Amino acid sequence: MHYGQTEELWEDLIGAGHEILIDVCRREDMTTYTDLNRELSHKVDGFSGFDFNQQSERAAMGYLLGQIVERDQVTHPELVLSAVVHYIDMNSPGPGFFDLALKNGNMKVGEDKDSFWSKQVTLAQKTYPRRRFGLPRT
Repeated sequence: MHYGQTEELWEDLIGAGHEILIDVCRREDMTTYTDLNRELSHKVDGFSGFDFNQQSERAAMGYLLGQIVERDQVTHPELVLSAVVHYIDMNSPGPGFFDLALKNGNMKVGEDKDSFWSKQVTLAQKTYPRRRFGLPRT
């Protein structure tokens, strides 16, 4: 049990969160922690959302994003998928994004954070491109 949630609920949150972030990439978009929280509360039964007024709940969102990234890195080790999530009032991810990227070896010590983040957003959108429907062009 992590952050007061059952393992079953965490599995649901990780799966739904992964799907949401892939959808964000396919829209060539970004999302905020607040919007991700809202979408998770709509998609996952028994989850009413994290209360960001509580430090432990903000930490739980960080834990969730870390789990999503770890799951995604099984097939895309160069990608930190949570790059497409940022603060609602700032154009940047939280410090946990960079901590995880350093820990996993995606980011080098001393590397420019803004440049790394920008490259990861581009990589995320290339890894999960917009779906194209219709007949192939000739």
